[in-house]
Amino acid sequence: AQFTSGDSLSSTLAGNTGNDTLDYSAYSSAVTVNLATGAATGTGGISGFETVLGSSAADTLTASSSAVENLQGNAGADTFNVTVAGLTSADTIVGGADADTLVFTSAGTITDSQFTNVTTVETVTLTGATTISASTEASQAGIATINTGTGATTVNSGYDLTVNAASLADNASLTLSGIASTNDFTVTNLSGSVLAGGTSGTLAVTTADATDNAIGVTTGSGTTTITASASSDTVTTDATKLGQNTLLSFFGAAKQIVTNLVGNLTGANLTGTLNVSTADAGDEAISITTGTAATTIAGSSTSDTISTDAALLAQDTTLTLSGSSKEVVTNLVGDISATGLTGTLTVTAGDNTNDNGI
Repeated sequence: AQFTSGDSLSSTLAGNTGNDTLDYSAYSSAVTVNLATGAATGTGGISGFETVLGSSAADTLTASSSAVENLQGNAGADTFNVTVAGLTSADTIVGGADADTLVFTSAGTITDSQFTNVTTVETVTLTGATTISASTEASQAGIATINTGTGATTVNSGYDLTVNAASLADNASLTLSGIASTNDFTVTNLSGSVLAGGTSGTLAVTTADATDNAIGVTTGSGTTTITASASSDTVTTDATKLGQNTLLSFFGAAKQIVTNLVGNLTGANLTGTLNVSTADAGDEAISITTGTAATTIAGSSTSDTISTDAALLAQDTTLTLSGSSKEVVTNLVGDISATGLTGTLTVTAGDNTNDNGI
């Protein structure tokens, strides 16, 4: 059945045996077709159709969960709705031009093979608690961004991905794992927690304003950047897996708490407070650059030397040191408290131009 722009009929359309097609490619306005419920633009209802060709606008096409189907969006930012069980490697989804989205309307486990015949679709949106594996087939489909659902989400990836965690509940976790060491992850709008201990590529996290003011990050072994702008939030980062001599960078106004640090850290772009606890570094060297706000560093290993560049620490702002590590502080123009420190302390002052006092 082929429609031209504006065509409509009040009666129902029924397909026959074989592969039957609803063709809206000549339509200039968006169409909505639901093969599960039998609703379709310009008709009184449909049945028995397996293929839908969309218009040049932003269509919404919904698959049934039983038949092998072929949904093609053509131009426009199209949305394709499928269930986890309903999408198989035999189904075809073609996004066409513009930015298209594949929405899984149910929770479950999604495998890479389910994307075998998906092409030119840029975004996948999940529902509820879902596990998704995205590798060769998902990459060839064009999928670059995954939107989480509200529940606990696991993303296993074989290529670089952006994960938008805007829908993830504050108390829910996003677990990331990379199939290859070069797989990089970008996480946006995080207000829950991200568990990236199974990754070895770079990790870049940008947070949203968490309603419970608590955000958790577990790093992988690769270079990690955390940007958190809400001053009311506290971001707690477990850096156990961060490689030695690997950099953890902070941006923004949130309060930052770091545990088990054996790599290096810079807060040069941090205006929130910084509280760091180190672990035993195999190379016995940890480097920290403070931000502008009050900073606390607790070094637990007597064999480690923690070198802290305090050039950005604001005047009359305190750097608090404790533990048994050796502490070397340079460019200090703020204040220092080391009453809890049992390791050696070496301090080089900067030029305090404000009150000339440290």
